[in-house]
Amino acid sequence: MKQAKASAQAWAFILRYRPGWAGLPIYEGNQVFEISVRQVDINNSNSWDPKSCPVALACEREHLEAIVFVTMSYIRVGDAIFHYQHSKPLITEIKRIDGSTEKFTPSAYLFLPPAERQRLGVTHPKTGEGAKITGQRRPARSFAYRQRPQKRTKALSRTRAPS
Repeated sequence: MKQAKASAQAWAFILRYRPGWAGLPIYEGNQVFEISVRQVDINNSNSWDPKSCPVALACEREHLEAIVFVTMSYIRVGDAIFHYQHSKPLITEIKRIDGSTEKFTPSAYLFLPPAERQRLGVTHPKTGEGAKITGQRRPARSFAYRQRPQKRTKALSRTRAPS
């Protein structure tokens, strides 16, 4: 398995919540797995903390350490860290409970291997930062279009009668 190139920002997040993980290799998750969140996990959780949210506690119940963010997770398995993306229902559920008094819904949620553009170390082809951007950009507005509102206001000021 090829080790992923994690950015300094990724390591800062990892070491902030799990300092004991320093020096462990990070790999991209390569298979889908399911975690079932139970009522016990929900009752003992803190939705603001990535290492004690209901999903992270469900991982601990399955003997896995985890740091869970809105769209991705880092999961420690043995002496390695794996990077996973969340499924749409899990992202929706995390966004719903974050910062509110609502409770997590007990259910089974999927952890997915990251898509090509979400992998660690993937860079933008022009700037060298962030994920690759594909597709077409919307063309910029023309110079004449941007100047139109200014010309209108100048024309209106000339037509007013002097006071």
